[in-house]
Amino acid sequence: GSCAVVTGSADEAALVEAVVDAGFKAALASGAADEAGGARGGAPEGRGGALAAEAPASLEAVAVEISASPLPGSPIPPKAGKDSSAALLLPRSALGTSPARSKQTKKAEESGGSVTLGVGGMTCDSCRTGVERCLAAQPGVTSAAVSLMGRRALVSFDPSLVSPAKLAEAVQSLGFDATVIDDGESPLSAGPLSSSALSREALSWRRQFLGSLVFSVPVFVIAMALPVDTFGGGEALPGLPWRTLLLWLLVTPVQFGFGCQFYRRAFRALSHGSSNMDVLVALGSSAAYGYSVVTVAVAVSYGEEGGGQACFETASMLITFILLGKYLEASAKRKTSEALSKLVSLVPPTALLCPPGSLPGAGGDDGDEAARSVPVADLRTGDVVQVPPGAQLPVDGEVVHGSSEVNEHMVTGEPVPVPKAEGAQVIGGTLNCSGALWVRVGAVGNETVLAKIMKVVSDAQMRRPDVQAFADRISSVFVPAVVALALLTWASWAALLSLELLPDLSMHGWHRASSLAFMFGCAVLVIACPCAMGLATPTAVMVGTGVGAERGILFKGGDVLEAASRVTAVVFDKTGTLTSCKLRVVDAAPWLPGLTRAQLLELAGSAESASEHPIGKAIAAHARAQGLRVAAPECYRACAGYGLTCRVGASEVLLGNREWLGRHGVSLSAAQEAQVAPLEAEGKTIVLAARDGQLAGAVTLADTLKPEAAAVLSQLREMGVQLWICSGDNERTVRHLAQQLGVANFTACVSPSGKAEKVAALQAVGEVVAMVGDGINDAPALAQADLGVAIGGGTDVAIETADVVLLNSDLGGVAVALHLARAVMRRIRLNFVWAFGYNIVGLPLAAGLFYPAYQIHLPPMFAGAAMALSSVSVVCSSLLLRCYRPPKLPRHCAAQLDGAASTRASVEV
Repeated sequence: GSCAVVTGSADEAALVEAVVDAGFKAALASGAADEAGGARGGAPEGRGGALAAEAPASLEAVAVEISASPLPGSPIPPKAGKDSSAALLLPRSALGTSPARSKQTKKAEESGGSVTLGVGGMTCDSCRTGVERCLAAQPGVTSAAVSLMGRRALVSFDPSLVSPAKLAEAVQSLGFDATVIDDGESPLSAGPLSSSALSREALSWRRQFLGSLVFSVPVFVIAMALPVDTFGGGEALPGLPWRTLLLWLLVTPVQFGFGCQFYRRAFRALSHGSSNMDVLVALGSSAAYGYSVVTVAVAVSYGEEGGGQACFETASMLITFILLGKYLEASAKRKTSEALSKLVSLVPPTALLCPPGSLPGAGGDDGDEAARSVPVADLRTGDVVQVPPGAQLPVDGEVVHGSSEVNEHMVTGEPVPVPKAEGAQVIGGTLNCSGALWVRVGAVGNETVLAKIMKVVSDAQMRRPDVQAFADRISSVFVPAVVALALLTWASWAALLSLELLPDLSMHGWHRASSLAFMFGCAVLVIACPCAMGLATPTAVMVGTGVGAERGILFKGGDVLEAASRVTAVVFDKTGTLTSCKLRVVDAAPWLPGLTRAQLLELAGSAESASEHPIGKAIAAHARAQGLRVAAPECYRACAGYGLTCRVGASEVLLGNREWLGRHGVSLSAAQEAQVAPLEAEGKTIVLAARDGQLAGAVTLADTLKPEAAAVLSQLREMGVQLWICSGDNERTVRHLAQQLGVANFTACVSPSGKAEKVAALQAVGEVVAMVGDGINDAPALAQADLGVAIGGGTDVAIETADVVLLNSDLGGVAVALHLARAVMRRIRLNFVWAFGYNIVGLPLAAGLFYPAYQIHLPPMFAGAAMALSSVSVVCSSLLLRCYRPPKLPRHCAAQLDGAASTRASVEV
């Protein structure tokens, strides 16, 4: 939920009605008066954005709770899987924490809690399922979500029944590492997903592999390379050759030393009613070792030959190959999160803190000597830091002195350095190129833009696409099925050979039927790999979201990538999305007798002085630039997508479009329609003004298309996507824009709820719809759409409601987002083909299906190597996404390709 704190003398019921008119749920929040103290000068929500009205401190404040969900009984159905309260706030100007958000946090602490646990040691989807099931079974836990690649668990719980420490202990009881990640820590800089933790894991597997290799290399040489009589053919005991005894002594440290971890995790998994890859490794190596010990024991007991038929080398080489695979897999996984780890390294560890009065011209010579180096963690809001040329900005904030160019490519994907001067906002982690800057700290810690980006990217790993559900179902029964298949293989071969049903079968050196049957059964046990299936989706999602973040595109989950890959129709908002939103007043026509042009602008500028909507801001700024007196409005009420009513001095003022004025009984004459029609046909926006119930005049504004708009829409058309423009502007203006862009489908004069209804109508005919917008009036449509895409310069509500956030205002990110999502889903499908194909081919080969006819078999040690490398191959396949190249936008514009679109355009008004 969201909360708007409004100051002024307006009626509370009218405020709620205004929000409802905009297409949202609204109700007076309890304890509104308590919030009022910190809300003076706040920003009431209004037409298309936040309405900031200055009010005397004596005025009463009221808090209105707003929901982005459709109203009850609305024709807009709620969208499954959407959480309108998802925490994503990436404002360009407001970098602080809102009072409403603090209130929500306080309420969450009172009614319940949530904690993030770092979980290490998960190797496959069965591990993830086991951890999730264990956490869900704890008393007081209401929900638990575990990410295999993110190595985190997000748990909601009742603090009166269970503590975070108890939850971590529950995970540790399964044999996994578990730590509580503090709220102040970034998931990418703390816990098992941090770069240092991933490096330590890879080094740990490397040390274990090299340690086992010290024993396994001699074992391999003795068992496979040297002749049987190398040690003179003597026996240490009757039936126990020296060669077999030496192999036994070399293999035992590997089996119970380096292989101990597999036993430990397998035991804990089985004790909690689950099974994973560790169970298969422990069973396979134990079977080989146990079979060899029993063979030797029988031979020694009876004093017969046969001790030489032991297969100790199988157990040793199996564990060594598994450790090698784990090392390679950990190294590859570290690379999958490399793009995310780069985000952490963007912020420097220290900053140059300037004491008060040390700015150039404020008591210091040049500000250099007074600045001292302090840890970034020690900075507080309001501090001033110095950023020399060539240094990275340590915090978000406002430039208070100096000018320079800042390279924001690493955060927003914008390749061209952005000029910065006094009053400009800067983002921590970006690079100061030319001149020195003095920056007042505006946000620190988790409130910075970079921290929020990292949180969104890390949280994306918690949301799995639907395609993963199929793999989850298979993984849940995979291990028991493989154990059963291994037993069936051993029993079948033992029966066939003991009954001599295969008399022509050559044993090729295996003189005992039991040995051959055991080898086939053991090979089946160790070749089957659930890990490859479990890693197919999360590795691709992690690499894909990281690649997107590098290009200034934030996907909020794996399910979002899946939805984006299926999009068949894209609906664009107009103002601020397709246009540059640099509106300027080009004309003002007074129609009321005795009203001058200056008076009309003064009236409109005063009425719009509280507005944060681009149109309102442009009108108010123009009035001020003309030197006109702009007064604060009273009794302000705005209706998103239509207009506003207020009182300016002694006059009742209406400002907005035709429908808004028509609701209040004001209409245009034929002559006035003839005057504005040509302007609207040129794509200009007309704002009508009425004073005391009489039409006072019209203010004309002009905007320009974004330079990349035509090329981006042409690219989307080539991708087979249907295009729509949906705007609250008049029909003539929207038609002109559509003709410029070559878009055949558009709707005009629609309210915020009307945009959502249009999206719902497209969904009703089978389209998978993406909505692209930037304003609060786009939030209902963003929530309704299968995929909501918010432009980075948009309002907080739009960004919070959307599934994909573009960190800059370049429309090219829309095409790249859809193209990247399709590439990720193709890679996931390819990973599944490889994972399933490996098991489909490997299991019959290991079971000896081809041995009778072609003498082809797979020894257990090499079956274990194949199992380990299958996981590595899937991770490496996902890593190929790092080579992703976005589509090149066409140089020609869509209007040139579809010049006849204007003659066949379908219009809905």
